[in-house]
This record gives sequence, C-alpha cells and structure tokens, in this order.
Amino acid sequence: MRKPGLRLERRGLTLLLGGVLLLPILAVSIISATLPTAHDHPLNVATRLVNPGAADAAVVVHNGEAVELASLRVELNGAYFHLPKGRLAPGTDLELPLDWFAKKTGNTFDPRETPVRAIDISARLPGNRRAVYRETVGHAVKEEAPAEGDRS
Repeated sequence: MRKPGLRLERRGLTLLLGGVLLLPILAVSIISATLPTAHDHPLNVATRLVNPGAADAAVVVHNGEAVELASLRVELNGAYFHLPKGRLAPGTDLELPLDWFAKKTGNTFDPRETPVRAIDISARLPGNRRAVYRETVGHAVKEEAPAEGDRS
C-alpha cells in the first residue's frame, strides 16, 4: 500500500532534473550576454631594447603618464614575467635586464638564445583602473650572402 502524497513518475523526475541542470546554465548565459564587457585602459608608456641579443640586454620602460604607475608587470613573449618593486614616477625610465625575467616554472629568459618578440606591460592607475600596453617587436632577420658558386 502506497503512502498518500505527491509522487513523481519517471517522466516528471527526468524533466525536473533537466530543469535543475539547465536553469543555472541559462541564467549565466543571459547574465554574460547582457552585462557590458570590461576593457583595459591604454597605458602611455614607451619601450626600447638595449643591446638586443647580448648577455647584458635590457628593456627600458618610459612612463609617459602624468601619474605614477603602481603594480607594474612586464611580460616578454607572453611567457617571461618581471614584477618591479615600487612605483614608476611620471617621466622617468626603468631599465630591466632581460635575465631578470622568468617563467612561472623558474626558467629565466636568455637574451642570447631567444629574441624578444612581444612586450606587454600592465599597471594600476589611480582609482584602481588597470591599464595595458602591448607592443610587437619587429626584429631583423639575418640573411646570409650566398657562397661563391651557389647562385641559384
């Protein structure tokens, strides 16, 4: 003998479980489609490489902002990072030797083996706004002169 009360049949239970699974997915999809996307502010800095390809190679970061930059993070080739301590005052330069940069695994950047292809810099501006600078570094490819008699 069955006890009195509400009972779900197999079909009803399947629909209930499907609704429980789909409702959060649908809610997250609607929220992500309707909220505005966050964007980074452009960072007014300039970079230059000093002695590229040499053991004492460095990247120089010049702060062109009117305010000092905090929480500076410099990234090379999308894999090697350096987090300078302190703040970068307006109009000043910061020279960072390339052998200071390392991967998260601890492998350090070797400027004699790996050319710098990209420099990404992020910093925190007043008001906790994040600003980003991205540069693709063009590097000259060494072309060797053809050997005598090899005129193809």
